[in-house]
Amino acid sequence: MVDIAVHFFNLKEKQSLNEGFTRLKGKCDEGKPVILVICGGDGSVMWVVTEMANYHINHEQVPIAIIPLGTGNDFAQTFGWGKESPDLLGNNF
Repeated sequence: MVDIAVHFFNLKEKQSLNEGFTRLKGKCDEGKPVILVICGGDGSVMWVVTEMANYHINHEQVPIAIIPLGTGNDFAQTFGWGKESPDLLGNNF
């Protein structure tokens, strides 16, 4: 049986981010498998990778999946999301 944990962190919440990067570093240091999912555009992805470096997290050890919700991409424009990201998760998270 595989033990899977899912954690959500909001880029708009500073305290949540510190907790998220600290937890990510801890999991990486323990050698636990981690998959990082970033919902955003190029800027969000680059910001997260930069913060990973600031927290001394080796980005080569962490597979990154990207859900393209940046306001400047065709995916967001096609769905008419414009400059606001859709509420995909509702109030559950």
